[in-house]
Amino acid sequence: MNYFETNEKNDWKLLTEFNEKTHLFKNLTQCPEKHHADASGQTQDGRSVVIELKKRNVVLTKSGKFSGTTFKDENLFIEAHKFCDMWTETFDGNIPLYINLLENDVVAVYILNSITTKPTTQKKIIKSNGYQAFEIGHRMGLNIKDALIFKGNKIIKKQGEEWKQ
Repeated sequence: MNYFETNEKNDWKLLTEFNEKTHLFKNLTQCPEKHHADASGQTQDGRSVVIELKKRNVVLTKSGKFSGTTFKDENLFIEAHKFCDMWTETFDGNIPLYINLLENDVVAVYILNSITTKPTTQKKIIKSNGYQAFEIGHRMGLNIKDALIFKGNKIIKKQGEEWKQ
């Protein structure tokens, strides 16, 4: 199994485990390989969702920052082309979700068509573990204010709320 297949399989496992705890989704289906999204499904009240997943070696600090080995920021990043692909799902009646699976049983969910803070943008050279090469990456920073944050099966911050811990 290559890098991408291994990560897709692991992310799917983590998503299904998250859903077993939270029961957010009535059903989930893994998207085909090379699709712009990782999963699709329906919420408990029947709304269609399309999901981009990202497992991160990041913790959420008590001050409301995302902290990894090379950064501490109030934003989580999504590739610009993925943001656009996901956002266009709204034209088909789907809700685009960007689900970040963090360390310590924390999950940050962005409802991409409901964000209220303009994403930051950055262009930088990034190492691609999957391709074993460097690439110029166009990233968009999504602010924690726009995230729905779960710890275990409980919501600890709603979308649009300021961080209070």
